Amino acid sequence: MSTIDSNIPFDVESFFNVEVANFKETLDRIENEVEQNPDQETVDRCVEEFTVAFHQSREECRVAEESLKDDARKLAEVQKRFRDELAPWFDQSWFFDRAKKKPRGYPGDYVMLTALYNEEPKSTGLGLVMDRYFLKADLARAVRTRLADVKAFVLDEIQKRNKPVSILNVASGPGREYTCGFDHLENPVSVTCLDSDEAALGFLKDEVEQAAAKNLTVSPVCYNALKTTSGEKNIQNFGASDIVYSVGLCDYIPDRYMIRILEGWRQSVVEGGVVYVAFKDCREYVASEYQWHADWHFYLRTEEDCRALFEQAGYDMDTMEMSRDSTGIIMNFVSRITTSEGVQIDKNQELKGPHFSSVRETEASQRDSLTSEN
Repeated sequence: MSTIDSNIPFDVESFFNVEVANFKETLDRIENEVEQNPDQETVDRCVEEFTVAFHQSREECRVAEESLKDDARKLAEVQKRFRDELAPWFDQSWFFDRAKKKPRGYPGDYVMLTALYNEEPKSTGLGLVMDRYFLKADLARAVRTRLADVKAFVLDEIQKRNKPVSILNVASGPGREYTCGFDHLENPVSVTCLDSDEAALGFLKDEVEQAAAKNLTVSPVCYNALKTTSGEKNIQNFGASDIVYSVGLCDYIPDRYMIRILEGWRQSVVEGGVVYVAFKDCREYVASEYQWHADWHFYLRTEEDCRALFEQAGYDMDTMEMSRDSTGIIMNFVSRITTSEGVQIDKNQELKGPHFSSVRETEASQRDSLTSEN
């Protein structure tokens, strides 16, 4: 529980001299304990001690943020100072360190996702303790269940369709969902994986495309998801899709762009097709532990916020489906496109695939603004 009294004006220096100082003392003690006796029992106990201290710290940060929310500049300064003061301890964790340093330009890159999927700590000493916490934290568990859910959904949709299936995966990352489970496809399935991270696409090409199951074609394409706002251009570039889905992107996109992107996806689906989109419910996890301790920020949305985005993007809200993953954090929205809404195409065009080859777009085209699509 936070030691900060929310009824008293927030004092930045007191926050660092008391709450942060106490957290540092706990980190020092845990670090010394695990260094002196790094056996399994000690590490397990240290993980429990760290979890208690970390949860208190994230609550103190949440209260601090509530007090500073009307001054964005001051809030950012305090958050940076907070991370700087804790860096000697948190930089020992591969997960916290990578999230903060963002070597691919953003925290949830394909290397981070792959590590979360594998559930393997990468550090030693205090870093090991922190890695283990990170891997069992709410959003790490949600990332894994999100992957399992979308894979099950895609396989189920493929089995329902007694014909070739075309899929557009927007912001695909490493394409982990295609590594197994697609061995018994009766009809050809073509998956176009869009991502702007060339390294993620390189991994997908080397590790996934080459080993794809029979009847499964995976095409990695370097393309900025922000440019998928036009259904017409999406169809020109990638063909009309039976399934359009995105599960790791939308929490990073502001509302005004998200609405246009959702509209573009809706317009890219054939009649009888489906759009599947995952969002995080900000009421179901504690954002402060990611924003303050790891410099990992999301647009915080509720279920009502997400439904408003879909409504403004022209979706039929009466038929919109939503289910949650086992953590309760991930909201999986499903919209089935009716005959009147869907793109009508010729049978022989259903699986035409991307007009882009599996090569990278130039850096200049990646920087194209959304306004160029108008």
